[in-house]
Amino acid sequence: MTKKILILILFTLSITAYAQNTYSQTEVDLKLELQKKELDEKLKELKNEKDKADIKMIEQDKRLEETQGRLAKIIDVFGLIIAGLTILVTIAGFFMDKNNKKKRQEIEDEFDRLKIESEKQIDLIRQHALLVVEKAQLIIEKTALEIDLIKDEANISLTEIRKRKKSENNNL
Repeated sequence: MTKKILILILFTLSITAYAQNTYSQTEVDLKLELQKKELDEKLKELKNEKDKADIKMIEQDKRLEETQGRLAKIIDVFGLIIAGLTILVTIAGFFMDKNNKKKRQEIEDEFDRLKIESEKQIDLIRQHALLVVEKAQLIIEKTALEIDLIKDEANISLTEIRKRKKSENNNL
């Protein structure tokens, strides 16, 4: 992106410097119009790139939502399975001796560990989603800043060309 901007700046400066000495007013106007068209084309390209980034961000959001939905379903099923197993173990525990109570406690600890682990995974997914959104916002802001920079440079170039035109008109 910066290479395009540097090339555009060098192109604009070279045309401006060359136009000072050798071009007639009509040629300068034509060159200026050509530069405007080229700047418009570059702005369109940047807008297209921004639109593409927006589309990619929307697609990533959709994929992330689908992934979260699938994970939520898996976690729900997993939770139901664990809950069912816990109930079965609890009922069996009432009919078993003291050793079975110890085993039941181990299973409940494992359930808690799995629950905590699944909650950590959910938090990691949420954090990743936030990072993706922040990155997309940074890309959008960067693109907007680059567009503003190009506009500012174009305005500066146009102002310089107008000043040179005016000074040439005054010299004539």
